[in-house]
Amino acid sequence: MHIEILGIIAGIFILISFKLSGELKIRSVNIVGAILFVIYGVIIGAWSVWLLNAALFILHVYKIAQLRADKEAEAKMIRVGQKEDKISYSERASSYGVFENDKGQIAVVNHKKWGLILPGGQLSEKEKPEAGIKRETLEETGYEINDLKYFASVDAYYKLDLKVRKMGLIDCHNIADFYTGKMTNKLEEPTEEDIKLEWYYPNELFGKLALDFQNVILERIYK
Repeated sequence: MHIEILGIIAGIFILISFKLSGELKIRSVNIVGAILFVIYGVIIGAWSVWLLNAALFILHVYKIAQLRADKEAEAKMIRVGQKEDKISYSERASSYGVFENDKGQIAVVNHKKWGLILPGGQLSEKEKPEAGIKRETLEETGYEINDLKYFASVDAYYKLDLKVRKMGLIDCHNIADFYTGKMTNKLEEPTEEDIKLEWYYPNELFGKLALDFQNVILERIYK
């Protein structure tokens, strides 16, 4: 009879989880229930019970680790600009790079109408940030990237001048990943028009990039 009580207690924990809000709390309580069901299944010799709940335990532990990692990443997110009420923002996901040559100069793309911008840009659908920065850099500069390393992520609200596309100013919300690396090997000519690759020492660029959140990253790296 006391074994059945263990099974009942395990079931109670599962029921309690349905009354909770928040994925972390739900999964944490479910873990307790799964552990108790594993013990219960082993004692009564029901391999289907303990095997299923052992699998659930592993799944919950994995998901909790993911949730905590996401929260840590969110806490480290660099925020630039303020979200304003009653404004509809164009959502963007981008990746940019702070890439040096052998002289310690930084690669900058000079857009004819936008000004100085770090290599990179908007990601394609389902494109990973690391793949995006490699693609954008090759298209804009013709260079490949060596020693690519993730530096930080930015959550930015800003106005983007798209007069070059006859769209005027638009309000943007951009989640941008930034990378560092070396840019020394040119593979081909750039495929994008109206842009020019230029090289600057860090102190020559502070506060001069067209996008404020890029200025923030540049100063985080070099100041």
